[in-house]
Amino acid sequence: MAIVVAQRRIRVLQLLPSLRMGGPAYVVSGLLKYLGRSHFESTLCTMYDLPPSAEIPFPVKELGIPWVHLRMKRFLEPRTWRNLSRLLRGERFDIVHTHLTRADWYGRTIAHRCRFPRVVSTIHGQDRFFNLLDFGPLGGRLVAAVNRFTVRWVDGLVAVSEGVREYLIDVERISPQKISVVRNGIELDEFDPSVADVAATRQRLGIPQDALVVGTVCQLHPRKGLVYLLRAAREVAQQVSRACFVLVGLGPQEAELRALASTLGLETKVLFRGGPHPEVASIMRAMDVFVLPSLIEGLGLAVLEAQALERPCVVTSIPGLSEAVVPDQTAIVIAPEDEGALAEALLFLLAHEQERRIMGKAGRRFIEEHYSARQMARKYEEVYQGVLSAP
Repeated sequence: MAIVVAQRRIRVLQLLPSLRMGGPAYVVSGLLKYLGRSHFESTLCTMYDLPPSAEIPFPVKELGIPWVHLRMKRFLEPRTWRNLSRLLRGERFDIVHTHLTRADWYGRTIAHRCRFPRVVSTIHGQDRFFNLLDFGPLGGRLVAAVNRFTVRWVDGLVAVSEGVREYLIDVERISPQKISVVRNGIELDEFDPSVADVAATRQRLGIPQDALVVGTVCQLHPRKGLVYLLRAAREVAQQVSRACFVLVGLGPQEAELRALASTLGLETKVLFRGGPHPEVASIMRAMDVFVLPSLIEGLGLAVLEAQALERPCVVTSIPGLSEAVVPDQTAIVIAPEDEGALAEALLFLLAHEQERRIMGKAGRRFIEEHYSARQMARKYEEVYQGVLSAP
């Protein structure tokens, strides 16, 4: 009689700094939900604890997924080094999958010392340029040097877009054979365009029911190009009396943007909503047009969400963002830093309701076909299998 030996499930540790609302946290959430349970066993590990209001809603108990909290207080902690080392050695993970710089440094280094877990790192943006903006020239160069040193211990790099892949090849000089592209996916059920909550949301936000709403959801950061949005908003508001603008998010540029809105005479036309916001889908549904005029972007998760909600978009022609839409079908694509073109695109969409509806329907189809969280998880399963089968 033949004896059938059950194959052990592949054990994967998802390591990231926190579940702060944003692209990386939603990627991990989708992975944990949709990785095939018959072949994969997942554990979540976060490095910092945040207030519940700042984290994405994550049904860890319902999914039955272990969640380890390292509870870091500082960037460099010997205690965290020891605890993560014990976790990797004790649980015998097959793969540690890191997301963002802090997780990359700890995960790659400790896995290398333990010698047995394979390492997968997802690169969510053009990190060297992001770090220069965030940490300045000296700090940015230091972060880049450490990234270059630890990337040698990665068995598989994942870029979230073709733009990020090109950056890794051209700027970081990483072999194309080491890079896979797995585009971020979203939970389609959470972005249902048929939910009839627009009137209630506009009332809650203090937006007139007959307003034509242009909005964005992003970090209030110089790399998002929001200065150009506000300058374009002045032109739009002069021609369309019902136009108003909603900026959802927090960030280091908030005070500057508020001051600019006041200088441009837009105090009554621009609403700063704050964030991160758990009701982002409802707020997006209250928009007539979604806009993201970024100067640099990894992929642009909010653009995917807006299209899933059947909202026409205006985006810039930068790597990682222009590929997240279908130009002239789901979005109007303009050059970055071009406030005139941005105003022209917004005026066109606000003046053509039927065109907005057609583009919105096309956007939902595009996301269903290419950017669902379920599809993303299948791609990551292929990455994991390839890393484990490599010599």
